[in-house]
This record gives sequence, C-alpha cells and structure tokens, in this order.
Amino acid sequence: MMSKEPWYYPNGIGELTAKALRLRHSLIPFLYSLNYKCHTQGEMLVEPLYYYYPEKAQAYKYKNEYFFGGLLVAPITTPSQNGLSSVKVWFLEGKWTDIFTGEVFEGEREVTVYRYLDSIPVFAREGAVIVKSKDAGNSIENPEKLSVEIFNGNGEFVLYEDTPSSTSETIFRTHNDGQKQYVTINHIGANSTDNRNIELLFKNIQTGSVQCYCNERLTYGCVSEGDCIKVE
Repeated sequence: MMSKEPWYYPNGIGELTAKALRLRHSLIPFLYSLNYKCHTQGEMLVEPLYYYYPEKAQAYKYKNEYFFGGLLVAPITTPSQNGLSSVKVWFLEGKWTDIFTGEVFEGEREVTVYRYLDSIPVFAREGAVIVKSKDAGNSIENPEKLSVEIFNGNGEFVLYEDTPSSTSETIFRTHNDGQKQYVTINHIGANSTDNRNIELLFKNIQTGSVQCYCNERLTYGCVSEGDCIKVE
C-alpha cells in the first residue's frame, strides 16, 4: 500500500507539492490579513460570486468559482487527458490577469482555460494587491522582506500584522489615471519590524520610468523583470 505523503508519488508529484507549499508559505502575510478581516469585519476568505453579483445569472451557473481576497479562483475538478485538463471560466467585468502565466483576459465573457498539474486558474482583478513574504524558513516572526505584486488599476490592500502590544496596519493603495500608475504605502501603529525591505512588482507594465518618494525624499531603484517592473 502506497503511503499518502505526496513526495512518495511518481511523476514529480512531490516536487509540485513542495512548490505549492512554498507558495502558500510566501502568502502567509496575505492569508493572515484576510483571516484578520474575517475575524474583525466578518468578511469571509472564500466567497461565492453571487455575494457580489446576485443579479447575474452566471454567478449561480459557475458554482465552483469563488473570490479569494482580490482574486478569482476557478478550480479544475475534471480528469485530465495526458496531464492536461480544462475548465470554463466566467470573467466578470474589467480586466483579469492570470497570476501564474501573466495572460490578461477581458471581462463579461466565458473562456476555456487549460492547465497542467502544476497550477490552477487564479486571476487577479485590475487594482489587486498581493503581499508575499520573501523570508525563507519557518519563523513565526513578521517577515523582514516583502514582495508586493500590483496589478495595474485602482485598489487597496491592508496588511495586518501582530506586534508585541497591538496589531499594526500597512495600507497599500493603487491608482491609475490612464497614463500613470500610483502606489502609496502608509503604516499605522507600532512597527512590525525595524528593518523592512519592500519589493514592488508592477504587473502588466513592461517598460516605463519610475519615481519613488520615501518620506517626501526622491529615491530610485527599479529594474525591468520582463513581464513587470520591479522597484526596491
């Protein structure tokens, strides 16, 4: 009888599982903040489409799709053929970016999305902000290095973190005026870590100039990453 541990399975399943677990670990700041909002504001981590679009017939038709923070998730629940499977995804209005491939989809339509076992369809709404930890290891301390993925548009994400005496908030706000993408970062409460490095990844923007202000002082530090612009 084969053990249930995924690393005992053939065809690279163990490696894919380790990759997924590392992704989950990097998402702990994002996940903790969603849990905190659930506790304090009653906003669920996983929400069906009809919570926000009760008037849309598609919100009831696509029963497996759900919202997860600023993300739209469409699990694949059908068997694969030669390792490849598919699911029909209904996109709501606006633009949606596949967080794994970078492909952009226009809303208000149905699209068949194909996937191998290494990922599932997850899409970020324009203006979405995903905060990840870049710290390795299993420390329970707040991360000193953050990677923040910003999807072109208008939005906001509040990062909640525990400090010895209270809960601190770091507010990421994004705004696009049609020509420029703006991001502001404001911190409320005690510092969760004294020496924090924040990396901003501007998705859907391949080239452009960047101006960074820290405490009203102009600073620079950006490099193109192929499918985005990285600012440190």
